[in-house]
Amino acid sequence: MIRLGIPKLGVCLLYAVVLFSYGWVFQRELKDTPYKILLAGVALLFWAIAIDSLHLKNKILASLLEGVPKLFSEINIAFYYWYVCQCFIKRYLPNIQET
Repeated sequence: MIRLGIPKLGVCLLYAVVLFSYGWVFQRELKDTPYKILLAGVALLFWAIAIDSLHLKNKILASLLEGVPKLFSEINIAFYYWYVCQCFIKRYLPNIQET
């Protein structure tokens, strides 16, 4: 979308609206999961996006302030989906043994 001329802030706001809508529609299902892990991951991602939009002069500091939260965001979101999928599989396929 950025290549189409839509600014990064507009893209982020669009993603925020989509994410909020997803949470609103599936709020009952999300409450049955450890959704706080997902919220932490999303918050860290928005932190990294905010740091990126500041265009800091010190590239090393900017890289640390943006890269580390983005890494932990990806880890949190991946862990959340791994956990939710594992619980789903255990619930609907109870005969599968763990290795």
